[in-house]
Amino acid sequence: MPAPNHARKRFRRTRDRFINSLNTGRFLGHFRLQWIGPDLFEYAPDPDDPFRYERRDSQGNVIEIIQPEAMTTDGGSIPRLAQSLPGYSPWEYGPAYLIHDWEFEAHDRARNGGPPFDKSFEAVNRTLAEGILTLMRHGYLDYARPAISKDRVFSIYNAVNSEIG
Repeated sequence: MPAPNHARKRFRRTRDRFINSLNTGRFLGHFRLQWIGPDLFEYAPDPDDPFRYERRDSQGNVIEIIQPEAMTTDGGSIPRLAQSLPGYSPWEYGPAYLIHDWEFEAHDRARNGGPPFDKSFEAVNRTLAEGILTLMRHGYLDYARPAISKDRVFSIYNAVNSEIG
């Protein structure tokens, strides 16, 4: 029979392996959100300095720039019950959720005849995890830095990567 803390140690090893596999990027630019209804906002990039996320490899080289276009967003689509937990507000990691929402929007637009979008479901969710970790380590525009929590990054990634997500 395994030791009582075996499952906890295994969880931590799995979580840490995942966190260590992520690279951090950089959030740049500005945007505007306009409330259009309960839990619904119209996102608009700043025309002079559009909001974007630079994904980076392990050496710090930019490998992708994600720049959302105008869209409707709800921030993080987090179940109401989970929103009451610290760190699980739909806007706790707003810039990362905006990038995530944009990638899903780009996927929908591609299915409806828009520009191609070939990123997998798992890759989009991994970008969300990288974005959240980037906010924790570097903040948005070097400020607005949420507390570091490996458990949150891992749990959010697993939630959005599940069938429910």
